[in-house]
Amino acid sequence: MKVYVGSKNPSKIEAVKVALKTLGYSNADVYGMEADSKVGSKPVDDDIVKGARNRNEDMHFKCEKWDYLISLFL
Repeated sequence: MKVYVGSKNPSKIEAVKVALKTLGYSNADVYGMEADSKVGSKPVDDDIVKGARNRNEDMHFKCEKWDYLISLFL
């Protein structure tokens, strides 16, 4: 399984790996990549969801083959 995380932050990538492993997806290949959220660096309220959607849309166009696209705002 190929999973892209909309961040190069090692903590976020590791969090996704741990979560997937906990859910039984120990064979997942997880990759971090830059993805544009088109919102500020500290989004609040509706911008949190908007930013996640924008990151996933950006990754969708940058990646040819994937099983899951994940965006995290922590």
